[in-house]
Formats: sequence, C-alpha cells, structure tokens
Amino acid sequence: MPGQGLIKKTACVCLMLVTASMAAAQSAEEILERASKALIEAKTLRAQLNIRGEGADIFKSTMPVGQAALLMKFDPTEDPEAKITPSWTSRITGQTTSGSAQEKEPIKIDLVLNNDNARWLDVAEKKVYQYPSSRALATRSRGYSAARSLVLEELLKPVPLKDEIAASELELLDQVTIDGVKCDVIKVTYAKPEGRPTRGRPHQVARVSVGHEDHLIRRIERVSGDGAFSMTIVLELTKLEPGIELEDKQFDLPLPEGYTLAQSAIRRSTVVADATNATRIDTPPIAAPAEIRPAAPANVYPPSPDFSTANDAGETISLESLRGNVAVLYFWGSWSMECRPYSPLMSSLAENYFDRGVRVIGMAVRERDATTAVDVARVRDYTFEIAPNSNSVADAFSVVVFPTVAVIDAAGNLVGTERVRRGAEPDDVMNRVRTLVDKALANDGSPTALDDDDDS
Repeated sequence: MPGQGLIKKTACVCLMLVTASMAAAQSAEEILERASKALIEAKTLRAQLNIRGEGADIFKSTMPVGQAALLMKFDPTEDPEAKITPSWTSRITGQTTSGSAQEKEPIKIDLVLNNDNARWLDVAEKKVYQYPSSRALATRSRGYSAARSLVLEELLKPVPLKDEIAASELELLDQVTIDGVKCDVIKVTYAKPEGRPTRGRPHQVARVSVGHEDHLIRRIERVSGDGAFSMTIVLELTKLEPGIELEDKQFDLPLPEGYTLAQSAIRRSTVVADATNATRIDTPPIAAPAEIRPAAPANVYPPSPDFSTANDAGETISLESLRGNVAVLYFWGSWSMECRPYSPLMSSLAENYFDRGVRVIGMAVRERDATTAVDVARVRDYTFEIAPNSNSVADAFSVVVFPTVAVIDAAGNLVGTERVRRGAEPDDVMNRVRTLVDKALANDGSPTALDDDDDS
C-alpha cells in the first residue's frame, strides 16, 4: 500500500537523523579526546595567548583585553612506585586589562602556576607573591586577578579537557577557520554544580575549537549568561609550537631588584594510593594545639529574622538551612555604585573564611532582571554565593542602605549588622565585619549590633 511505503520512508529518515545525531555526539567526544592526547604526547607547548570579550553592552567595561606569551610543560611521574599524579606547569607573561571599569590601563602580568602553587609579579605593589594556588585569590593582588583570566584551566589538569570530555552534553558545531587553520568546534555544556556554587566554574557553557588536522586547541570560549545578558570570554592560541624543548629555568620567576617577596606556606602534597588508583591530596600546615581554657558562658544574641530565598543554582537558602554555619548576608545590587568597592572585599572575605565553614551570600536586591547579578558576579569572578532575587530577605532585615552586611551565628542568632555610611572607608567597614564574623565563630563579645542608622 502507498501509505505503508510512506511510513517506511519516514521511519528510515527518522532513524538516519537519530543515527547522525549519535554519531555527531560521538565525534565531538573523540575530537576532544584526540586534542587531549595530542597535548600530552607533545609534553610542551609555546604559544601566543590572546584574550578578549564579546557580548552585551552592559558588560563592555568589564571585558578584559590583552595578550601574553604562554609556556606549558607536562611533568610526568617517572617513578612508577611514587604513585603521584602527573601535573602541568604553565607560565603566562604579558599584559591585560583587569576587566574593571575603574582600571582601564593594561596590567603587566607574569604568573607561574602548577596544581599546588602560584608565583606571580605584582608591579603596582612591587612584590613577587608565592602562595598555594587555592589561596592566591585571597591576596587581592591585582597582578594575580588580571593574570587569572588567562589561565587555561581546561588544559592544566593531569588529563587535559577531562571535564569537557565528561560534560553532560557535547555538540559538534560548524567548522571555523582560525589563523588560517580549519577547526572543529565543540559546544560543551557542563553538568549543573551540586552543593555550594561559590567555588565552581563561573560559566556553564564553553566552545572549544580544535585544529582539524593537527588536533591542537586554537580557541576556548567561556560563555556566561544568555540572551541580552550573555557574555563570552575568548581565549585564542596562535603561533603554536608543540613539543619544543623547554628548560626548567624558563619557568623561574626571579625577584626583581626593588621588589619584596610575599609568601605563604608552600602547599605540600601527600600521596594516597590504593590497588587501583593514586590521588594527590593537598595537606595544609598543621596548626599548633589550641590552648585549653575553661568554657565561658555563651553570649545571648537576638534571633535572626526568618527568611527564605534561592541561590543561582535554585537551591533554598533559609535561616534553617544555614544552621550549623556562620553566615554573612551581603545585601547588594549590581546597579549600586556604593557596592562596587565592597564586592571584591566580600569575595576575599568568602575566600579567607571558607575553610572555617563561613558562608558568605550575596543577597542581590532590586535587580530589574534576576540574572544580571549572577552574570556580573561571574564576569568579575566574585567567590561568594549569589541569591539573585532577595527582596523579601532585605525586607525581613529592614535593609534600606546598600551595601548592608548581617552576620548570623551557627545557632541562627543575629550577631550584628553593618550598614555602610556614605563616605565610609571600605577597609574600616570590613574590619568591623570581620569582628562580627570572629564573634560569631568564637561566640564571645557583646551582643550589641554595630548598626549605623544613617540611611543616606
């Protein structure tokens, strides 16, 4: 029957489309795997690294622009008995704008980075910093903040592109030509982060362009937001020289004359192995035993107002969900000029107190679009949590001045509130905020809130 022939043809077409879709997904994964393998086999790479931003006009002033020389070398484990995970070391030398509207001039950068430690130049401070990689951002060094956007974190894992290969969704896009080289383009959609979103990847989508013939990575595009609030950070590699000989001294960053060394305890690595796997675990310096003192009576703080909102991952943040952690509620808005100098300081506060279980949450208020605060925080690399629609929380705490900071102890009591007076010195304000946080952690001191009733 004619109808049956049509049905068969339709079924065949559908089957071909499904098969083609599966083949494309498989091809995208294979392309990434070949690119990863090519980099490991090369063991070294020298290239020119360029950074620029693309996206909505609202983000124009926050888009970094710069270029740097890139060196990468793979440090394999030669001793099979050592059972230490191999790692990459990279050096980035050049200049870039910081992405801050208040700082438009390029910043000189020189950063040497591996899995454990970072060493970098800060020209403004005339310092060379040497810190564990996980603590580098907390230094608030402009030299590191500027260089960090150029770090190819996708490639610096023991297995380059591991997260991209394991992403929740891969899509093979149309080929493009970059610097005269035909490239395959893979759109990577990462799995939604679980738990606290503060330390995770600031973008959920990336596009990776790989040379069709040589399998070398030519471009990585990190996409934040969507629609009118979309922004893309483009990292482009040119003049690639894989497999060249690189000497260890090329990764040395000496102390220039007139500079001082700012350093913290270098991260140590402990090897833990079982019959099937070996893992490198960062071990912080061992703290001295705490002095044993008689227990002091706990201070009585007033209970915090009850509230409930959601973070940018859709998870509930409420007074009840925060019990067991000291919480810092930072009431701010992407629209507020008064909040501009405080947001980076709150980001540093989140880094400094993270290991003590303190949750710093940016309660965005009065945003025209709830996604704006999330996108701004991602672009500027803020490390505190984001609750993008917190008008009701601000009402619960009677917040009318921005920024305002409220500190809640682990039992759900309001230790204190800091409302920022116009013209106040940010460092003075943050010292008072840290005092409140320390009181909440230690539960000692007066229950009196540090309020400023000036609503101007």
